[in-house]
Amino acid sequence: MEADPVAALGEYGFDIDPEIAPSKVELPSKQAIAENAELLSRQIEATSAWIVFCR
Repeated sequence: MEADPVAALGEYGFDIDPEIAPSKVELPSKQAIAENAELLSRQIEATSAWIVFCR
């Protein structure tokens, strides 16, 4: 994704015009993703009757 966003998204069926696509993408660290996933899980649990099992 960081090296070639258009090709990476194309692998999942997204047809992105290279003229409007960002030339560079910087992904968050694994730690940042884990922290945000935990925060999102807590927010979902606090505001709904559903329990999130995929942490």
